[in-house]
Amino acid sequence: MSKSEIEQSLRIRRDSCQVLREKLKRENDNYGLAVILISTLSASMETTKLSLEIDSKYLDLSTIFLASACSLIISYQRYKDLQSRCENLVKIAENLTSVLKELRDSPTITTEIIQLYNQSCAQVENILSPYDRKKYFAESETSIVKVTTDELKFKKKLATVHEKHELKKDIETGDSTGIVLYDSNPNKDDDNESIL
Repeated sequence: MSKSEIEQSLRIRRDSCQVLREKLKRENDNYGLAVILISTLSASMETTKLSLEIDSKYLDLSTIFLASACSLIISYQRYKDLQSRCENLVKIAENLTSVLKELRDSPTITTEIIQLYNQSCAQVENILSPYDRKKYFAESETSIVKVTTDELKFKKKLATVHEKHELKKDIETGDSTGIVLYDSNPNKDDDNESIL
């Protein structure tokens, strides 16, 4: 593998871990928000019932139902272990970033870099299921291609701006050899002669 291929592979794996982490974090946050909303609703119903001195079996049952739903969501959230998975994904992404940095800082591919690369790949394969790898690798690859394309467009525009700026500077100073200079003596140029 070439250095650029290893770098591309590491970037895809790192971005996949980061994308999956964001998805899991969002899912965990949604469960937390649902728990907050349901427990607040349950507390509001209980407070209303006590304040208005309403004695209703249905309100008692609804409060019990909401508390049960809240407990069910919390249990499911713990079962999925989203927080721990997010933390593991962050560690792996950090590890991939450090291997990527070491690769970029090294003038050549060393045995140590290959070993770090292989360890990083093994970590990713341990935490991502084949389905997740397929899905998030494809997303990451598409994203990296778009970012690379945008970088190339930006560099091209930057080069164009730089060339125009250099040309303007050359025109102002009169130092460019690429600028076509015309004879500035108006007496030599007779419009009537050039027409005939």
